Amino acid sequence: MAHVSDDCRIYNFYGPTECTEVATEHLVTSADLAYASMPLGRPMANVHVYILDDHLQPVIPGLHMGEICIAGAGVFAGYLNRPDLTEKVLCTVDGELCYRTGDLGRLNPHTRVFEYCGRRDHQVKLRGQRLELGEIESTITQLATMCVTIKTVHNDNEHLVAYVQTTSTVDDLRMHCTSRLPAYMV
Repeated sequence: MAHVSDDCRIYNFYGPTECTEVATEHLVTSADLAYASMPLGRPMANVHVYILDDHLQPVIPGLHMGEICIAGAGVFAGYLNRPDLTEKVLCTVDGELCYRTGDLGRLNPHTRVFEYCGRRDHQVKLRGQRLELGEIESTITQLATMCVTIKTVHNDNEHLVAYVQTTSTVDDLRMHCTSRLPAYMV
C-alpha cells in the first residue's frame, strides 16, 4: 500500500475550465489511497457546489448521487457564439448562476466532502483532452459501421480505438475524420 509522508502535503484540486481553474480542494491522506476515487474535497472560497437530480433539485447527501453543479465568482458567462450549448450547461440554483459539469458526485454526510462518481454522458478524458465519443462515432459512421472506446495498452498508455467495418480504405477514413474532427480525436 502506498504511503504519504507526514512531511509532504498533496492536494487534489477539482474544477472544470468553465469555472476558472479550481472549485474544490482536498488534502490527500494515507487513508484516501485505499479508495478507487480520490475525494474532490470541499468548495474553495466564493464557490458553491450543489449535487442535483435531473430536475435540478438537491439530492439527499450520502444516499443519492447527482450531477455536480458549481456556482460562484468563477463561473463563466457562456460559450462564445454557442447559445445552444450555453443553455444546456448553465442553470440557476438558489438565485445563483451554476455550471452543470456533467460529472456525477455525492456529498459524504459524515465528512461533508464531495466525492466523484463518474459521468452522466459518454464524455471521456484522454491525455488531458475532453472527448465526446458520440461525436467521433457519428463522423466515422458516415463511412463505416463501428464503435469507439478507450483502450489501455503497454505501460498504462491509453489510446482512442475505433473498431471499424468498411469498404473504404484506412487512408480515406482517416482523411474523412481529419476534415471533420480536431486532430486529438483522430
